[in-house]
Amino acid sequence: ELLQDLDPAERESIAKDFTRDRYPILSIGGNGAPEWLTTKFAHFPNQEDRSVLVLTGDLHGLDVGAAAELTPLGYMPANLFASPGTAVRAALIWATAAQVTQLTWSEVSYSLGRLDEARFVVDETDLQVEEVFAYINRFGTFCVDGAPVALAAVPATGRTANALTQEELLDRVARLVIGADARAEDLVRAIFDDKADITVREAETVWPSAQQLQMRWTSLPVAGSR
Repeated sequence: ELLQDLDPAERESIAKDFTRDRYPILSIGGNGAPEWLTTKFAHFPNQEDRSVLVLTGDLHGLDVGAAAELTPLGYMPANLFASPGTAVRAALIWATAAQVTQLTWSEVSYSLGRLDEARFVVDETDLQVEEVFAYINRFGTFCVDGAPVALAAVPATGRTANALTQEELLDRVARLVIGADARAEDLVRAIFDDKADITVREAETVWPSAQQLQMRWTSLPVAGSR
């Protein structure tokens, strides 16, 4: 259901119910899509764990770039990097404990953490978000000339980083991994032909360029906590 299709009183009631005892998990990719959430949550026996609230808004002080890894499907997934003065479009998934566990198991190349210095402003509501949890890629953010590059497909205001499309990113990585004349299509074909070989080359050429998140965040679970 789209919140914009509901009357104001019902929207307010839903927002209040779903944000009371759930965890706000940042989505900068597929996790905010209904189809993806259905795939991950539809099997749960409890109705509460099959329902989720997704609110869009602006994440301040960060931008969305490309993780320094190549997926088996031939693209570079999203990752956060610090960017003072930038407000990037994102979504918050208000998830139950069971849903957080499911999401975390499905993000094996990411670490779950709390963004200690981030501010999220929800669209068209007075809801105050006190803390934001996010998945931080273990490989870091892909850099060009020593600086993280943003994903052009993700809108932002006050963006200072260079923004590239997926094809432009893969063109650059192809030249690193395969050779000077290689293009994005060559890289994708090579990934499908022999991902293990590409991963070895990726480790030598792409991973060293990565930058870890330059912002204070707390990796979870914290020792001694539940």
